[in-house]
Amino acid sequence: MDLPEPMTLQVNLTITPGQVGVNTSSCGFRANGAPVCPSNSIAAFYPPVRPIIAPSERELIAQGDGTYTAKVPTLACRAVAGAGGGATG
Repeated sequence: MDLPEPMTLQVNLTITPGQVGVNTSSCGFRANGAPVCPSNSIAAFYPPVRPIIAPSERELIAQGDGTYTAKVPTLACRAVAGAGGGATG
C-alpha cells in the first residue's frame, strides 16, 4: 500500500480593511508552496467582540487560485476563528 507524500499546508486568513463596516475576507491555501483549491467554497465563523452581538458565519467562494473571498458586513470581530468546517465539494 502506497502512503501519500507528507505535505505542508499553509493557510493565510485576512480581513481588509479590518474596521467596522463591510470588509473583504480572504482565505488562501498552499500545499508544499503551490496553491490548492480543496473545494468550491468554505465557511468562516466570526465571533463577536461583545456577547450581545450574535456571531456570524459566511460562505467564502473559491476564486480558482487557492483563494476564497467574500464581502462580510461585520460589526466587529476579533479574528476568523475557523474556516473549512462548511466546505462543499
